[in-house]
Amino acid sequence: MIHSHDTEQVTIQLYQLTPKPELLDLDGEHFRDRLLSIRNDSQQPAPSNEAIAEAVTVGDLMHALATIEDSRTAARNITQVFQWVLADQASQTQLIWDPEHKGIRVSDIAVLKSGEYRNILTAMVAQLRFDRFDGLLPVFTVMLKNPLFFSENLSVEELGQFLEDRRKLYLPVLDQKLNFNAVLRTVTGKEVYIYEQKTRRNPNPFRIGDRFIESGRMTQDEYQELERNKTKLRVAYVTPYNDAQKHYCYPARDLHVVASDSLLRLENQNPTIEFPELLGEAIALYRYAKTAIRSQMDARPELLKHLQSVLEDHFELMPAITAECHYLQTPRFRLKGRQKINEEIKQGKAYYTDDALILGNNALCYPTTESSEDKEKKFLSFFSPKSKVAQLGFEFTRVPYSAKLAVTEPNKTAERIRNECQDCNAALVAWPSWSHLPNNKMLEFELMRRNIAVQHVINENFKKDAPKISALLKGMAEKFPVNEVSHSDHFRSITPFDYALGLDVSRHGNLDIASFPVVIDASGRVSCTFSETPYTSDKEKRSPDEIAQVLNRIVKDHKPEGNPISLLFLRDGVAYEDYDEVASYLPDNVSLTVVSVRKNLLNTCSDEMPTGEFYSLFAEHGEDRFVFGINARQGEESKITRLHLAEVVRNPLGVDTKTLGEVLISLACQNKTTEVEIASLPFPIAYADRMAWTIRDMIQDRELCRYVLNQYPEEVDEAGGATLFIYNEIRRFVTSRANGYSFAI
Repeated sequence: MIHSHDTEQVTIQLYQLTPKPELLDLDGEHFRDRLLSIRNDSQQPAPSNEAIAEAVTVGDLMHALATIEDSRTAARNITQVFQWVLADQASQTQLIWDPEHKGIRVSDIAVLKSGEYRNILTAMVAQLRFDRFDGLLPVFTVMLKNPLFFSENLSVEELGQFLEDRRKLYLPVLDQKLNFNAVLRTVTGKEVYIYEQKTRRNPNPFRIGDRFIESGRMTQDEYQELERNKTKLRVAYVTPYNDAQKHYCYPARDLHVVASDSLLRLENQNPTIEFPELLGEAIALYRYAKTAIRSQMDARPELLKHLQSVLEDHFELMPAITAECHYLQTPRFRLKGRQKINEEIKQGKAYYTDDALILGNNALCYPTTESSEDKEKKFLSFFSPKSKVAQLGFEFTRVPYSAKLAVTEPNKTAERIRNECQDCNAALVAWPSWSHLPNNKMLEFELMRRNIAVQHVINENFKKDAPKISALLKGMAEKFPVNEVSHSDHFRSITPFDYALGLDVSRHGNLDIASFPVVIDASGRVSCTFSETPYTSDKEKRSPDEIAQVLNRIVKDHKPEGNPISLLFLRDGVAYEDYDEVASYLPDNVSLTVVSVRKNLLNTCSDEMPTGEFYSLFAEHGEDRFVFGINARQGEESKITRLHLAEVVRNPLGVDTKTLGEVLISLACQNKTTEVEIASLPFPIAYADRMAWTIRDMIQDRELCRYVLNQYPEEVDEAGGATLFIYNEIRRFVTSRANGYSFAI
């Protein structure tokens, strides 16, 4: 099933450990009482409270929590308790506990870059998350993080006027009083001495100032002075990370903006606004540091040794395991005069893919007005008649355009692209490398409305653009053909299954965008299935009835009734849904196998790990569990540093884990994405991941929603709002166009 030119055994070390007896034998009564008070206050159903109440040691408490029927809740509670234990032990040992990131600091704080107002810092943190019990011992997975933080966070009060002028915000902040992390939504001036409005939800209104006094955030003297002078106090409204409906009001002076990607998003959403100097500097520092730490994130043997030296007094690493390493044959396009490829074919390391790409008329859109003649000439050289792109059969009609006008007048720009490239099928759109990247969603949306596939690329300079061409080719070979591209050949197989499909949920506050788009059959034919609405009422999941409806539709569309059908369902992340109930809604001739895949969960390293090769790893990891991965990155030093954890949720055919692993690796070989995080995932869930993320990103983009409201008011009203209108247009594009499922790649 896995077609390889060589196979060997590799000993690998997973970043998992168990606490030593000294930790497990600690008095657990304090942690037990704390946990029980939280569970009782939240009025959670607590069938295991009796077992918890009898726990004496930390180890007893973990075993009691393991009796909770919901394994996800059990794991979360065990992780929470162990974090309390480690925080408590840090005051008595040499462990350094990081309360903000809830982990053990395993490196010194390093200054990545200094500024006039503050510095940007980092320190490696090891977060421990409960995985399973190995006999009586709890096993924790080590999640290594390189969090970025400022030497001094940004005061919301100091940025008050600038933030007040922004109507909607999404900035992670830290409440200095309660050490509470939240999301800043709005900042405004408030007369805190006036009673709140009386409503049905708030029949007994307070004055905000009274609440501040009661919570110790304001003195009586300050309140009286504000009331006497009729002065407003600057306040901020925040929400918890996991619930955008709950709003809390605090004095702005109590909140500080922390380092996060939201700072970059704030800048990108306000490209024409002049930022306060201290905020602009903070964003520049964060952008620099974000790039600098990427090279530090790959797990290395020396990093594991350092981790051991920090944690060896309290933990023991799990024993190393043996993994099967398959050196995979690489698919290659037939290109003239490529001696290296010819040699790989002769050696059996590669094979020619015989996909015949039928390409329509394609537009190459270049921002001539925002670039120089020399820069444009160098970029267009990648698409010359003798280039690799041309040898694959791609031909382009050059369409000069203005990036600024593409943002302000996307409809006119899209229409011009279609008119200048007759019967335009696809567009490669180059964007200038501005510090504030333009929002390209409006132009992409307008092109998709015209059934034109889109591939974006940022034009930096010749040296930086050259490595992008291989990734561009993969994307265009997937998106641009007018015929259906097969995702299989005689080397790849999903036997014993007839179909493999994926599910992903993109979470954001209270809105879950569940994606269920990608189905691949044994012949490599791909199809998409969309729900009527992007919303899901069940948090982080689809309802069993909804999933069954999709599965039944797939069965009906692809097979006549009566023939045995085997479905492999791949769930990206923990499988919360009840798949036995799902199976009960399916015809008797349909068997449903379910595997959850938790991507990049386990860091790994080995002195024997190959580098610079296209290879896969597979290893058993407990009952009905295995780890796997492929080295999908390019470069001589590239290697596998993280593995996916697969867990068999439902297995009516009794397929062994090795066969399931081979199927998942075969599907991963058909993955044409280039993003590091998902390039090694099985094809259906990799595309579902991108689809879910991109759909959420588009339907929640404020500029795009505002644009369609103004441009298409009647259509938006008929669809039931801007969000549904955008979703319906995406669904129409994906389902009506060959290879439309790849629009997010």
